[in-house]
Amino acid sequence: MLMALTASLLLHAAPATVVVGLKPAACVLFVDGKKKGTGEKPLTLKLSPGKHVFRVVYKGDAHEEEVALKSGANSPWNWEFTGVEEDPPKE
Repeated sequence: MLMALTASLLLHAAPATVVVGLKPAACVLFVDGKKKGTGEKPLTLKLSPGKHVFRVVYKGDAHEEEVALKSGANSPWNWEFTGVEEDPPKE
């Protein structure tokens, strides 16, 4: 009975909202192995509560971090590769 109640609560838990900012703009974000977007503009993600793996890739460099999200939470998450030069804007 307790297992069924726990499973029911998990299935109906409110998603967490994460606003992701990445620099430089050419960074690519993966969450749990799935591509979610780039750093061209802030990304607003709705994810299930619990732990997720955020991976940011830029020109062969990568940063990976486990992020714990709470049900209904609104959280910022930012990552910047430092010491890199951005490509000039395309015309």
